[in-house]
Amino acid sequence: MSHWVVMGAGRRTRSARHRLAPDRDLVRLAGGGDAGAFEELVDRHQRVVFSVARSCGLGHDDAADVTQVAFAALADALPRLDDGDRVRSWLCTVARRHSWRVLARRDRESLGDPPDRAADGDLAGRVEAVVDLVGALEQLRPRCRDLLTALYFREPPLDYADASVELTMPIGSIGPTRARCLDQLRTIVEAG
Repeated sequence: MSHWVVMGAGRRTRSARHRLAPDRDLVRLAGGGDAGAFEELVDRHQRVVFSVARSCGLGHDDAADVTQVAFAALADALPRLDDGDRVRSWLCTVARRHSWRVLARRDRESLGDPPDRAADGDLAGRVEAVVDLVGALEQLRPRCRDLLTALYFREPPLDYADASVELTMPIGSIGPTRARCLDQLRTIVEAG
């Protein structure tokens, strides 16, 4: 199943039905072998998964590898996932754990000084911040979550013109809506 995972795969087999479907439906469809549903899951979540890996301290190539691993794990786990609405959190957890494995392997292979525990604390804080942000995104209304994901967590992020078309929003309302959504996100993060 990992052949489905291609960063920036495009829209080969996805339809409007896939783009508009909630995660839980996509997980169910992908678990049944619908490649378009899986591609939509990749498109929706690959940027945040990549961001989690980068926040753990990985370089671009290692973070891309971790992203691939996370989606390959998702492909294998689809039939067993109980809550498709939490697929983003599940992917972030997989990415974080695999990133830590990569870092631990790198530490074991290095011949230098033992790792700096203060840096580990900073890293843990950055990872926790990304996880908090992902959790806060999941608490937003779907319209806000979709807009912020399209603008900030896609690879590459959508510009206002493309977001307007994909989200069926007037281009002039994207900026003000984005500002309101970011305020809501900030409130959720600060309350958490």
